[in-house]
Amino acid sequence: MTDIPMSAHEVARRYGISKNVGTTVLVPGAEIDTSGWFGGPPVAHEYGEDAERVLAATPFGARANRAACVSSASLLANAFRIRRFESSGEYPFHALFPSVRAKYPILLGNRCGLVFDPWLWAWRGAESGGHGAAGPVDSAGYELRASVDRLPDFYGDLRTILVRLELGMTLRHCAVTASVFGRELTDVVDDLSPRAPGTTFRVGEADDIDPDIAPAAGPGNGTRTWATVLAARSAGRMPRGLPGLYLAPTSGLSGTQCAALRRWTLSPGPITAGCAAGLTLTLIVRTGTEFTVYSRAGTEQTWTRRILPQSASAALLSGHGGENTPRNGNYLRRAEAVLFVTADLLEIQREGGNRAVFRSCAQAGWIVQGLTYPAAYFDRIARPTRSFDDVTVTTALMLPRAHHVLLACVIGKSPVQGIEVPL
Repeated sequence: MTDIPMSAHEVARRYGISKNVGTTVLVPGAEIDTSGWFGGPPVAHEYGEDAERVLAATPFGARANRAACVSSASLLANAFRIRRFESSGEYPFHALFPSVRAKYPILLGNRCGLVFDPWLWAWRGAESGGHGAAGPVDSAGYELRASVDRLPDFYGDLRTILVRLELGMTLRHCAVTASVFGRELTDVVDDLSPRAPGTTFRVGEADDIDPDIAPAAGPGNGTRTWATVLAARSAGRMPRGLPGLYLAPTSGLSGTQCAALRRWTLSPGPITAGCAAGLTLTLIVRTGTEFTVYSRAGTEQTWTRRILPQSASAALLSGHGGENTPRNGNYLRRAEAVLFVTADLLEIQREGGNRAVFRSCAQAGWIVQGLTYPAAYFDRIARPTRSFDDVTVTTALMLPRAHHVLLACVIGKSPVQGIEVPL
């Protein structure tokens, strides 16, 4: 795993090794044209250096000191830029939040009409006026907008669900980043229309940060900063860069680690109206060979706890798409924790219409993104997945049969971190 001193656009252009930058086919040395996505030429390059220095000096779980001088444009650009390059990975470029096949279909724009290009590390827009842009780059008002076409066609109608899940993930990452800098997202308004779902928000000074947005870290790895933890964020992969759940055998999570995971799921999120009460969270944690189930419904803040029988745990794992064998690259049985976000979508639709269903997907993404931070802090991978059979999961976990798995997240120890390992 290597931090790159140049933008992803420059790396891909120089070495011709981009699979997820913007072109379906890229020949070595070819120019990558992303202007069609971002609506104009670069008007201001933004690496987020000021924000990065603050993150590097701030312990994980703490709020930054003297962060007022960092503009909202800088901290959001730093949050969105493609910042990790893994030469041995099938999808080599990565940001600070997971994305389907590392396509990153959620775009960040501001109220001045500029859109951030995370590969080029630049704000792009139409030239106008003395600023050479549609307005000043820094702005209190921003929007996230999904580009469904960025995802492969073979996902079909599922793309509309996937972009809403990722919208929730990116919104959570914006909220966490703002929280570190003593800011908060305000005036959040969602537009989850079928064609181009998105949300608008403002970044303002916070009098009192919600501790559930970015909880304080627990014991362990106490010297790690926000920058080092964010850089360690990974969804994991197999040897030789192949996709899969390549996990190392461990004795499971400690009580402290399990408590940290639960804390990071408590934030209700800003677009939960009409859907939060219909969601159920079920966290399965492995300690040795024993599986413990923690569950909570809707907006409840307390968890119920029970032991999952071995027969139920085996049935649960069998509900994951793909054979659970090393040959298939699937070591799901070595997972240390699995979170399921489930919901009765028919009931949610009856109560709040299609908009509430869309919000449920975004809320599931918001919750799962929260797990990526403590997982990275404890040197674990956190891999979002929808490859679970609804009936198998609801039966094994004794959930209502009407529930659907909106999103799951697998957490475990990966033996592969940016290097090639022979099979």
